[in-house]
Amino acid sequence: MLTQLTIKNIVLIDSLTLDPGPGLTTLTGETGAGKSILLDALGLALGARADAGLVRTGTDKGQVTAVFECEQGHPALAKLADHEIEYDGGQIIIRRSLSADGGSKAMINDQPVSIGLLKKIGEDLVEVHGQFDTTGLLDPKTHRSALDRFAGLQPQINKISNIFEEWREARENLASARGRAEDAKTREDYLRYCIEELDKLAPQPNEEQELNDTRTRLMSREKIADGFNSLTDLIESEAGLYQQIGSAIATIEKILPVTGEDGEKIQSALVAASLNIEEAEGHLKSLISEDDGDMDINLIEERLYALKDCARKHNCEINELSQKHEELRAEISLIDDLETNLNDLENKVRKARQTYVEMAQELHTLRQSASDKLIKAVMQELPDLKLDKARFQIQITMLEDENSWRPHGMDQVRFEISTNPGTAFGPLNKIASGGELARFMLALKLVLAKTSSVPTLVFDEVDSGVGGATADAVGLRLKRLSGDNQILVVTHSAQVAAKGSRQYQISKSDDSQLTTTSVRELSEQDRLEEIARMISGAEVTSEARAAAAKLISQKAA
Repeated sequence: MLTQLTIKNIVLIDSLTLDPGPGLTTLTGETGAGKSILLDALGLALGARADAGLVRTGTDKGQVTAVFECEQGHPALAKLADHEIEYDGGQIIIRRSLSADGGSKAMINDQPVSIGLLKKIGEDLVEVHGQFDTTGLLDPKTHRSALDRFAGLQPQINKISNIFEEWREARENLASARGRAEDAKTREDYLRYCIEELDKLAPQPNEEQELNDTRTRLMSREKIADGFNSLTDLIESEAGLYQQIGSAIATIEKILPVTGEDGEKIQSALVAASLNIEEAEGHLKSLISEDDGDMDINLIEERLYALKDCARKHNCEINELSQKHEELRAEISLIDDLETNLNDLENKVRKARQTYVEMAQELHTLRQSASDKLIKAVMQELPDLKLDKARFQIQITMLEDENSWRPHGMDQVRFEISTNPGTAFGPLNKIASGGELARFMLALKLVLAKTSSVPTLVFDEVDSGVGGATADAVGLRLKRLSGDNQILVVTHSAQVAAKGSRQYQISKSDDSQLTTTSVRELSEQDRLEEIARMISGAEVTSEARAAAAKLISQKAA
């Protein structure tokens, strides 16, 4: 809801503030007083094209500030969040400044924004209906969602959106699988050659380290053998350790009777030495007899070279060859199982598409039924609005090209109108005049009021060319509509003005140099006088005052 509109240095406006509040607010004043300037200023705040001519003569810059309050979950708040614009749950404050040289700046909650974003958020906050370019329901792109909200189809939209997403993912997976399979197919001969080579090579995990260890042992074996032979000679030759230790033990045994305890210690030490030499010989024999099988160091070198060469071909380490082997097998398996895999994916795509089409057809039927109800409801409003010759229709076309299908279904929805018998139906803003369009949009918005997410509606020229009972019907419908929306209406009709919850008078004053437009909220007495003026003209009569009082007393009717 628009809670405040502040305008500074825009055309004839020096400075003014409008606090419309909820319900129906009417804006009245003599022709040429500047009512359209307020709408131009509001449009500027909502992202309309900036025109340097809007800046008040003699000033460098004009500015418009619009303050809105939104309920949680409003679409505008989602856009703020998407663009990381702070919103503390209080207000949306839009500032648009325009310099005399044509420069323009926009800010939301004190953060600079693009005019494009400002316009998108503005479309969620306010709709203007009348002689000016408008958005909202005059944009055919909004018609489908408006019809769906009227029909209460959001649960079905959610379901078909999920199916559409499943279908999209299935198509992407199929396309990706086909791409991978095609790539693999072109490499099939090379893949099979590589797999055959790896099958023959049969690389094993940690094989490189094991081969290097074995090669080290084999290269050291000759050196170990030389050492063994030398030690064996030292131990087992005629003058070796065994012979000398044996002679020493025999000698000490001969003199044991005269050496006593000391001789026994010498004997024990010599025996221990003999045993240690025997143990050392055993370890030496074990070392030289360690079994590396029939391995030839040349074969080890050849194996290492073959592994390194293969790893170089596949741009990996030797220890990664076994993993590469499995990867190549998986890739060739895709070719071998291509038909089965693609058939499975094609079935998923086909099933998701079929489900989507079935749900879209159900939605089409529901929309057709809802459109009949919407047409009937709108048509019932038209006679009292002096649109009794107008006809309203909703074109719902199922699009055949699946590239045009969307998460909400296959339908293209367009609202069309014919205002005179014999004339063809066409777009709303192309067929109706400004006054007719505003009254038709009033009827349409009245029927859709409880389902619209736009909280503020502005009507201009809604009473153009009508009076009496028709003007009263316009006022009553605006009053009804204000029960669900905030309504601002620029009016020349006393019947419409009298229905407002509050009324602002727009007036123009002149001095010797400048013309200034001002606005003020009318008290009950001032309102009586203003409505009486609207009835009788420049000279307010007692009869006009009495008629005005009667209109005001009937405003709740």
